[in-house]
Amino acid sequence: MSSRIARSARGGPRFARGIGRRYASPGGAPFGRGVTLAMVWVLALAFGSTGVAAQQPVPEALSFEDAVRVALERSPAFLQQLNAVERAEYAERASLGGFLPNLNASLGFGANISRTQTAEDDFGRPIGGAEFVESTRSSASQVLNGSYSLFDLQQIRDYGAARASTAVQEAAVESQAATLRRQVGQAYFGAVRQARLVEVEERQLQTARENLEAVRALMRLAAKQPTDVLGAELDVAQAELLVRQARGEAEKAKLVLKQNMGTPMSVEFELTGDFPAVFDPSGLDPAGLVARAARENPSLAQQAASVDAAERGLSAARAARFPSLGGNYSYGRNTSLQDYDALGKFDLPNSWWGFGVNVSVPLFNRFQTSSQIGQAGIEVDNAREALRQEQLQLEQEVLSARIDLDNAHAGVQVAQRSVEIARERLDQGQELYRQGTLDYTALQQMINALANAERGLVNARSQFATALLVLEEKVGGPVRQ
Repeated sequence: MSSRIARSARGGPRFARGIGRRYASPGGAPFGRGVTLAMVWVLALAFGSTGVAAQQPVPEALSFEDAVRVALERSPAFLQQLNAVERAEYAERASLGGFLPNLNASLGFGANISRTQTAEDDFGRPIGGAEFVESTRSSASQVLNGSYSLFDLQQIRDYGAARASTAVQEAAVESQAATLRRQVGQAYFGAVRQARLVEVEERQLQTARENLEAVRALMRLAAKQPTDVLGAELDVAQAELLVRQARGEAEKAKLVLKQNMGTPMSVEFELTGDFPAVFDPSGLDPAGLVARAARENPSLAQQAASVDAAERGLSAARAARFPSLGGNYSYGRNTSLQDYDALGKFDLPNSWWGFGVNVSVPLFNRFQTSSQIGQAGIEVDNAREALRQEQLQLEQEVLSARIDLDNAHAGVQVAQRSVEIARERLDQGQELYRQGTLDYTALQQMINALANAERGLVNARSQFATALLVLEEKVGGPVRQ
């Protein structure tokens, strides 16, 4: 991985530094490998004692970049993945501790009271007139001992496996960040879509009201029938209902966005972003996209890290067959005194010390080592096959996403042309209606056709945004030319 995670404020495991903004903007700076690319700038912030990232307030004017930043700060699923990295780093640190000496210290005090007979016969029976004698002694001891490893190949390889496991979790953070960016993007542009549909319905309502006034004016000139006025009034009522429904859907889309961002539903903001600019994807080489995805896709990088971790685990299991070299050491002081004089005494006169070296040669442990090696080998095979499966699936998904983007681009072009034609037809129809050569029903159809065309354009641009998000997630970065 390109860097480690370093949590400065807590003094604990390493947390991400210099994270960049690669997951924050569609078509911005590339986002790619390494956990430093996974979390925008948020992980560079200090963490509190509870381990929760310092959270910036949600802007009142929310852009797509802001939405991604907030999600990386507050998304429960993403924060859980960060905790998984920290857990792996704790395990890595524990494995590293195996190379350090083990040290123990003990302090003890004791006393014993004995009661013995002064004389006994050959059978242990007291002789007449014999007395019992009681005696009390106390003791104190101080001991310092420990052990150390001079050479243990399995321990060395276990540490390598622990580091590889941390790398897997770091890659999982990056993969989760890429997925979160796509999910937040879909929710954000879904909210933008609903806001644009509200604008379409409001224009439709304005058109209906203008038509109603025009029909009423023509009726006063005896140029139109009262039924046209009734039809125009019905159009206004229906348009008002559609506006109300569209606004409700826009609020629901915002709720979905808040849920993806991990913010309370009570948070208020206004969307400042629009759909990403539409471009012709015909210049995107499918083979080039697949090759780039093989290098930069975070999910594929995570699976490759899993293969490395499995191979290191197998290497550690095999190392159990090798001898190990260790040692031990100890130092102590003690004393024993009459009565209770030793209790609470710390300056002890008697002392001793010692050390030793030992070699452990594994000869036979009831096939435990062979079993562990065999299972670790199977894990390696499974990880390699999972990587191959991920590569095949990724290639298919990249090519499919490229096709979807091309189709979405064509859909936007058709939708734009449909709006132009529908608007031109409506302009002509309104003139013909004023001249009396077109009835109100035909004019109504033209008005509805324009509204449907505008709705279609909004939906087409939303589909293009979604297709672009999916392709960028699969490729591992922006694809705009």
